[in-house]
Amino acid sequence: MEVEVKLRLPDSNAHQKLSTVLSPFQVKTLAQENIFFDSKNSQLTSNLAVLRLRFYNLDSHCVLSLKARPTMSNGVSRVEEQEEPLDPQIGRMCVAEPWRLSTLESSNIMGRVREEFGVKENQGFVCLGGFRNVRQVFDWKGLKLELDETIYDFGTSYEIECESKEPERDKRLIEGMLKENGIEFSYSKVNKFAVFRSGKLPHGIRATRFLEIEEGMCSFEWERRVTVMMQELEQRQETMQKEAEQQHQQALDEIKALLIGLSSRNMEIASFVTQGEPTREMEDPLEDLRNLKQEFTMQVYMDSFDPLHSKTEIQEDEVRMFNARTLLEAYSLARLQEMTVAVIKNNAKPAIKSTTFVNTSLLSSTSSNLQSDSPKPIVTRDQFGLLPTPFIQLPKLASVPLRYLRSLAKLGRLENFESEKSN
Repeated sequence: MEVEVKLRLPDSNAHQKLSTVLSPFQVKTLAQENIFFDSKNSQLTSNLAVLRLRFYNLDSHCVLSLKARPTMSNGVSRVEEQEEPLDPQIGRMCVAEPWRLSTLESSNIMGRVREEFGVKENQGFVCLGGFRNVRQVFDWKGLKLELDETIYDFGTSYEIECESKEPERDKRLIEGMLKENGIEFSYSKVNKFAVFRSGKLPHGIRATRFLEIEEGMCSFEWERRVTVMMQELEQRQETMQKEAEQQHQQALDEIKALLIGLSSRNMEIASFVTQGEPTREMEDPLEDLRNLKQEFTMQVYMDSFDPLHSKTEIQEDEVRMFNARTLLEAYSLARLQEMTVAVIKNNAKPAIKSTTFVNTSLLSSTSSNLQSDSPKPIVTRDQFGLLPTPFIQLPKLASVPLRYLRSLAKLGRLENFESEKSN
């Protein structure tokens, strides 16, 4: 049951004055087009019922409704109302071809029309026509006020409505506001559909304004109001879009700030961990030097040895290897020993880095042995008369003093040498 307070305004001046008074409380403006239907046998209207299609804001959406058993008393209207949303395109098709209403099988309203009011599918429907309405909606003191300007083919009427659960109380509030602002009003005695069916404005409505205007002025006024309404809707949409963009940007800024904070915190943690855990070389370079072993050539070993030696600050007079007096002399002896081992293993000689010191006593003895055992080429002549081909005999391997080898073994440099020599 829909219960509404309905107060009728005498003319456009009263309508405009009330619109100005309520303008601070305006929520929206709706352009409505109302189209009514009945069966061919008028079974609905004869039972105080009406089937209506209402289009909003140039077919933005559509509502199918059934109103029945209306009553009106002292400006309070009561009517049974049932509504359902409907696709605007289907609604327009029903306006053009009313029989399509009977094809809406999923509609509860059409089921009620068939069952309660006895409208059979084969009876069909007819379009009764309709009227247009410009409705301004206001939120005033907790009440939803609707100020209507209803445009019929025969004139325009003005009315203020308020759906209410306590109609008498709300009616007194509205009456007090109208009287306070000097706006004339009267209680509505019939609803808009009854006015439409009667073909004339209710008694007390001043229609002189429409008697003076030319034919077609109603349509022009309707178009003007719809244009104003659409402009208001566009402005409202732009405002809402800007607000949404601002909220979106604010959310992005908050996320960026959060990520920057997390990144800074991670950098602080990483810096703390790095500073709090020194490397092994920083802890004890002498231990690294003690554990250093020759795995490849002497040059590779020396390249690893020099950085560690500089950190340990060991004095050169502490070096003990073949009675070497300095570290450089020990390097020279080690290279010479590496050459000897390479010859024994029949391997290619390793790359030798130039040095500024050589143990002359050991070098002279070794070089003399090499000179005494230098290869003597044996020349043979080829049977075909070609150039002679030299034949070189390999020299005997120079012997290495055993005390040197034992000293090297103690230092862990030639651990497997003695086993290879015994074999």
